[in-house]
Amino acid sequence: MAADDESAFEPAGAATLDEDALLLTPGQRKRFEKRLKQADAKETIRGELRAVARLRPEDRALMERAVTYWARALREIEKPPIDPLVDKMWAGGQRKSGHKSTRTRLASPAVEADRVAVLRGDHPALDEARTIFPTTVESAWQSPRLLVSGHNNSKLGAKVEKGRWAGAPIYHLTLEERATCPRSCPQWAGCYGNAMHMARRHDARSENFLDFLASELWLLTRASRAHGIVVRLHTLGDFYSVEYVDFWRDMLKRNLGLKVWGYTACHADAKDPGERAIGQALAALAHDKWDHFALRFSNRRGSLGAIVIDDPCEAGAALLCPAQHGVDDEAKTAACSSCGLCWSESARDKTIAFLRHGMKPPKGPRPAKL
Repeated sequence: MAADDESAFEPAGAATLDEDALLLTPGQRKRFEKRLKQADAKETIRGELRAVARLRPEDRALMERAVTYWARALREIEKPPIDPLVDKMWAGGQRKSGHKSTRTRLASPAVEADRVAVLRGDHPALDEARTIFPTTVESAWQSPRLLVSGHNNSKLGAKVEKGRWAGAPIYHLTLEERATCPRSCPQWAGCYGNAMHMARRHDARSENFLDFLASELWLLTRASRAHGIVVRLHTLGDFYSVEYVDFWRDMLKRNLGLKVWGYTACHADAKDPGERAIGQALAALAHDKWDHFALRFSNRRGSLGAIVIDDPCEAGAALLCPAQHGVDDEAKTAACSSCGLCWSESARDKTIAFLRHGMKPPKGPRPAKL
């Protein structure tokens, strides 16, 4: 049978990709069929189906779901948002010549640590462990995609420009703050998520969340074979269970091009047994896989540490995030994509310091608690 024959892309020995097997709603099937009518999308999906046929039987069911999910992820993978205007230089929210472009379409607001407000102690979001923007939380089925390009985040950038991960596109995952975080987190009331009313948060407890996440990781790493991909965990939220940590360990094994960096408030010596177990699992993973899993522990100085400060003079021996240096400082960089300090081998045993950032009142001096 010819490779380009219509039946050539049917997964041999696998379940038929019909509506019932893939659990498609009528609306989802209509959108999927619309994508199939596009020649470029159809050919791409054919290639994915050929790959499904070569997978191990235990992986095949998940990857068949991934092929359907391709209809939602296609725009992100094949046609990333590239705008000529993003080549203009940004620093601290203002254009400034001399800084390398990070291909982010948004400008970063100025960091004003002395104006960051925290929630009142009696705010219901603190007791209920949730965001103050509950309508922004979506299930895996509602969201158009779980992993979003760093091109859409002013602090990240679209692609790593230097260092050992150079060339890899950046994606980030956003969960619900507080709902997935340990209550011991020092930023429980002052989380910068309090200022992110437009962020799309994903409900990690929703049906098929990890299935969809695994599908996207598989598709994105296949689409970027040359450099792999980098995932920032998490824009908001944290590692919420040992099983979730094990999920990422498994993803690193299955997707050789996957790299992860991020921060966590879960510590291996925490008082809470659940948090302690998560912290120990994360510490083991970061130790074993630092070259692919560069995780730092918040509110800790020393190796793999990260701290939040109110003034640069508080950094001490810690390295201040280069993106938060003054605009005239030679060490200034525009975003994570043009920096790479947090995941560099040379900074593994050093502490990274970040100026406090988050919700701010419209104007005035340091605010009282809101």
